[in-house]
Amino acid sequence: MLAVMSQLAMAAPQNRLLGAAYRLDPAPNYALALARGGRELTDGHIGRGRIWTNGSAAGWSWRMPVTVALDLPQPASIDHVRIHTASGTQAGVYRPSQIVVFGGDGSGRFDFLAESPLGSDTDSSPSPVESSLDIRFPPHRISQILVVAFARGTFLFLSEIEAFEASSAGQEIGGGLPDLAAARQFAIEHRRMQIETASGPRPTGPDPARRWAMPLGADATAAPSPPGCAMEPIDPWTLRPAREAPRSRLVALTGGHDYAAWRVANRSATELSVNVDVAQAAGVRTRVLALAHAQALSRAWVPDVVTPFDGAVLPAGSAMLLLVETRPETGGSHRIDLALSCGEYRLASTLDLTAIPADPGTAPLHGNLWTYLHEPMHLPVARALGCDAGFLARYGVDTATVHPAALFDGGRERPTELLRRYLETHREAARILLYMDIKTRPWAFLKLPDEEAAAALRGWWDWVEATAKAARVSGEIILYPIDEPRPADLPAMKRFRALAHSAGIEARIYATLERGSLAILPFVDVAQLHRPAQPGMNLAGLPGRQERDGYDTREDAKLLSPDGYYRRQGWEAYALDLKGVGIWSAWDSTGLGDPASGWNPFTGRGERDFGLIYAAPDGCAWPSLRLLAWRRGVEENRLLRQCAKRLPEGYVEQMVRGVMDDRGTAKVNQAAVEVLVACER
Repeated sequence: MLAVMSQLAMAAPQNRLLGAAYRLDPAPNYALALARGGRELTDGHIGRGRIWTNGSAAGWSWRMPVTVALDLPQPASIDHVRIHTASGTQAGVYRPSQIVVFGGDGSGRFDFLAESPLGSDTDSSPSPVESSLDIRFPPHRISQILVVAFARGTFLFLSEIEAFEASSAGQEIGGGLPDLAAARQFAIEHRRMQIETASGPRPTGPDPARRWAMPLGADATAAPSPPGCAMEPIDPWTLRPAREAPRSRLVALTGGHDYAAWRVANRSATELSVNVDVAQAAGVRTRVLALAHAQALSRAWVPDVVTPFDGAVLPAGSAMLLLVETRPETGGSHRIDLALSCGEYRLASTLDLTAIPADPGTAPLHGNLWTYLHEPMHLPVARALGCDAGFLARYGVDTATVHPAALFDGGRERPTELLRRYLETHREAARILLYMDIKTRPWAFLKLPDEEAAAALRGWWDWVEATAKAARVSGEIILYPIDEPRPADLPAMKRFRALAHSAGIEARIYATLERGSLAILPFVDVAQLHRPAQPGMNLAGLPGRQERDGYDTREDAKLLSPDGYYRRQGWEAYALDLKGVGIWSAWDSTGLGDPASGWNPFTGRGERDFGLIYAAPDGCAWPSLRLLAWRRGVEENRLLRQCAKRLPEGYVEQMVRGVMDDRGTAKVNQAAVEVLVACER
């Protein structure tokens, strides 16, 4: 037995990276996993459980891709690399999306060896689960191993990297990639190509920026009824079959919006023309729109891009989604007649829209959708706002945020030109938040005694006011010193508030507060509460009379329900008596500037999936279906508050509770219609 065990031990492949030195780029930035010992990835200890907090891993947040350059103690023939990681969906942690491995000859030159399969949505355990990725390749004699890792979502955690010796001699490294930067770029382009050519159904369309048609699948040409084409009314927010055809009633305040939707399926063997004709009704503006598909970080194709539609050719065996947007300008009942056609098939439909005149005394919710302008990643949004300055306002966004780079005062030169650009762009906003970021930037006043600090702050404020006046800013300017202050930031917030008071600055102070940082609440005037409906956020017991807004952001944003997540926020704001709704973000999607690829977010650098607008081919902007749903919730919030003044006490509250207990779209639609009917009496 001992002899057999000894033979097995001798036959086991050797990990040639044990104790090896390595270099990380970028450096770990996740506070609880900062690779403190410098050997976490080659110390032979495979992390268990919550590796993102127990010191057994290196961790990154919003850093993409991560490269790990490892030096073998001596050259060896390697045919197998294993990377240990973990996931826990409750913490928002997933296995890496993909890992690409290169071999180096020791002089800084590399060859591509292999990659892990493209990750899928297999992470489903809320609790921590350890896992590893095995990447095999023909034996190569190498002196270095370069690992290029791509996260799925916000976080990436690595606990150990192993490289196993081959049983045969390996081929030499040719050095086709001259340096680490070239290898890194190769990994980005290689992964992007794999994603774009992956098997599975993919949308098609008249041009890449209008990917309307999605293949139906194996039964595409099954005999439909009627022949050739089928048109099915669907709910505009879930895109599932509607219980009513298409909706018994559309509901909106004047100036607001409501939608009807259809799925058009071409089950014939030939392409068919699709058109929609609208008989315009007096007092109502209508538009016909189509939903184009964009890729999510999971690589799923999501019908999310709201594009203009004036007819299309629908390929055989495919379907497309159409929206009819109604915007009443006058109150009362309105009838809108539609004629849909698909090839020879015709469908006549009528929309009944009831509009209640908006009460000027019932102000809409404040809406905040973060939008920055000056960095390269923000360029598509800056262009879109330059093309259409009123775009965000039309979608319920009345609050703009100025980036810290346009505000920073280090005691020398102030960024006047950049601040002027921000203020001129947002001059029509009802509120402008000055995100100062005093927590991480070395503001001059922070180092001064209180009296001098107040004077320095006053001088800065005079500069801001003068720039705002020159830019013809008409809205309220609000101070935003720390984005998401933690309990440890309480002294800084208290001092800032005292200094602003001493400086004679009367502007209100704003901050986003988590459940664990509510002690800061008395020192802000506008409190944006992160996920205010979560357990433990007892708003009724909180001190102070601050304006309270809601705020949320989630991973895989394109995969979240337009109805159950985005539209719901307006109803949640009513239930919690909030004055505003904030959401991240307008611009944070790296596919924004690349409509030709279907707006997918896979660029390899800082991959994110939050963006609520898309770049149109002309440089302007197209909204997402999620943005429409968010605006619809904001408008319904106003409708609820307006009708509550006319209905028996507690009636609207009861309807809202029913919606909050049941996230289904039918419940929301039913509640909105019932409130409207009662409000009309």
